[in-house]
Amino acid sequence: MDNYCNGKDKKNEDAALYRFWLFYKKSPSFVRYIVYLIPGAAMLLLPVLLGAFRFSPDEMLVGGTGGVELLWFGIWLEIVWCSLWLSRLVTSLMPHLFYSLARVACSTNAKKWKYFGQQLELHTALFLWILAMLVAFKRTNYGHRAPVPNGWEDEVNLGWIDIVNKVIIALFTMASLNFVEKIGIQLIATSFHSTRIVNNKADIGQLVQLYKYAKARLEQSNNFWQISNILGAIDTNVPRQVVSELLRSTPAAHALARLICKSVVRDGRDTVYPDDLKSVFETQEEVDAAFGVFDKSLNGDISVEEFEAVCNEIHLEKKAIAASLKDLDSVIGKLDKVFLVIIVVITAIVFVSILSGLAAAGLVLAGAPLLGFAWVVQPTAEEFLQCVKFFFLKHPFDVGDRVTIYGIPGGDMAGNDYYVAKISLHYTEFKDMHGYIVRESNPLLNTLAILNRRRSGSFTDVLSLEMRFGTPACVIDELKDRMVDYCLNNKRDFQPTIIMEMTKLDQVRSCHMNMAVLHKSHFQDELLRLNRHNKFVTEVMHQMTQLGIQTP
Repeated sequence: MDNYCNGKDKKNEDAALYRFWLFYKKSPSFVRYIVYLIPGAAMLLLPVLLGAFRFSPDEMLVGGTGGVELLWFGIWLEIVWCSLWLSRLVTSLMPHLFYSLARVACSTNAKKWKYFGQQLELHTALFLWILAMLVAFKRTNYGHRAPVPNGWEDEVNLGWIDIVNKVIIALFTMASLNFVEKIGIQLIATSFHSTRIVNNKADIGQLVQLYKYAKARLEQSNNFWQISNILGAIDTNVPRQVVSELLRSTPAAHALARLICKSVVRDGRDTVYPDDLKSVFETQEEVDAAFGVFDKSLNGDISVEEFEAVCNEIHLEKKAIAASLKDLDSVIGKLDKVFLVIIVVITAIVFVSILSGLAAAGLVLAGAPLLGFAWVVQPTAEEFLQCVKFFFLKHPFDVGDRVTIYGIPGGDMAGNDYYVAKISLHYTEFKDMHGYIVRESNPLLNTLAILNRRRSGSFTDVLSLEMRFGTPACVIDELKDRMVDYCLNNKRDFQPTIIMEMTKLDQVRSCHMNMAVLHKSHFQDELLRLNRHNKFVTEVMHQMTQLGIQTP
């Protein structure tokens, strides 16, 4: 009474209906489908039982004289209801079946196929349900009609059977097209970035293994407590969760890199060698794979700077993949809606065509003037196809990539550098080196040359030098030798190759020369590129001063 007066309606947790509701909410999907199936099937048994035991085959005909026997019409209704929930029961096993088959086939990403099955579950059930309706309709209704008494032929009106059958055929056409379209959409969605995702997960898995080793060795050290301060409330006893949290920002990724390097490097050394990783990984293949991830310079050892650079690269790659998948979901959703509209139009045409011959002829006559207005939608359709071709076929970049675009309106014809910020079906947003956002349509980008820095290999950095006319060749060769020695001393950053090219003689005043050096990485990271470029240019300037090379 007090609860009622206070406006509180306390639930009776011992009530049978409330306990059944709790059981229903916690039960798996196939149990809920059985709950839906049984009451409806029991109710639809009523016309079947009446037709079998209460009425004779010539009584209670569905559709009047010469109509369908009540027993068989009830059987068809029973098939419609039961096939609906049985198809849901069968397709609810698809995610687990796909996952098991992927595991048996030794797939590296079995969860992807489980997700594939989850996305197709509803559409497969719809296809199977309408297929069962179509197969059962003629067998239960056409083949079990009552005989028409003599003289009652004019009273027979069973056109509804043909109409219902044609409606089911149209629905089956729609379900079939929808089923095929959803398979194509899911194949596109699951195959996009599959290689990047697998590689990123493998890199994170190696970091998890290295973190476990570092935690076991350095749990009482200051390095580990610095990590703990960064993590805050995160449980440090769950390695994968810890690594995932540390890969959320660049400073945290650098802290993880320093912790790993501190744990595996031997006393008296500053760098890590392949033998140092044998205590972390079980097999030589795992050691080689992990060492290859961090040894980007391919010089046979790993410095703490390389550990930091690789951990930060894994962190940025993880963010880029997440952003790309978000944009991909948006594009897939828009493409799915367009295909659904096309499917509905095709279904309507099929329905009108099979419903009436006159309607089909009228549709053909109406199609002629409609084709005359095709020029109205032609530009839109052409632009849409170009967008689909650019995004799904060419796909020259992903979110986070650094690209150089040549020929963009308002830009430098020599090429402008951007970072990809967002990709949509119709446009792409870029961020230039000054932080400004630039939006360009994908049909325009489809016609331009695009250089993707992340997907490219090592790049050549070219310096243009101008010196006094008459500078001896021996001095130029000495400059080249000194810069080769510099590259050997900085083998983590540069390849030991210097290319010199005399490009121009300005009468007898000066000579122009290009000096090219090969970096050991691409130019995706602008700060890293600037760092190396500035170091190299400063060294060139220093050596030119030491050799007495003079300006014009």
